[in-house]
Amino acid sequence: MEAVLAEPLLIGDYMTANPADPDAVDPKVYEECGSYEKVGKKFNDLLLDYNESEGNKEMSLVLFKDALWHLTKIHRIVRFPRGHALLIGYGGSGK
Repeated sequence: MEAVLAEPLLIGDYMTANPADPDAVDPKVYEECGSYEKVGKKFNDLLLDYNESEGNKEMSLVLFKDALWHLTKIHRIVRFPRGHALLIGYGGSGK
C-alpha cells in the first residue's frame, strides 16, 4: 500500500521574509513551509502589508489552496537567477 500525503509539500524561502521592514535581513532559508493554513497566513500578512503601504493600489485576493501551491512554485522560479516558466492554456483561462 502506498503512502498518500494529505497535502502536497510546500517548500520555499518566504516564511522568514519581511519586505515591510527595510532593516530586515532576508536569510533565504529554503525549508518546508508547513500547512496550507500557515502558508496562507503568511501570504495574507504580506498582502495586508502591501495594501497598507502608501502608494500601492489595494489588491483584493482570495488565496485558496491551489493558489498557495502555485504561488510557492512561482516564487521558487522567480528567486532563481534566470528562472523561467512556460504558461500553457486556452485563451481566457486565467493564465
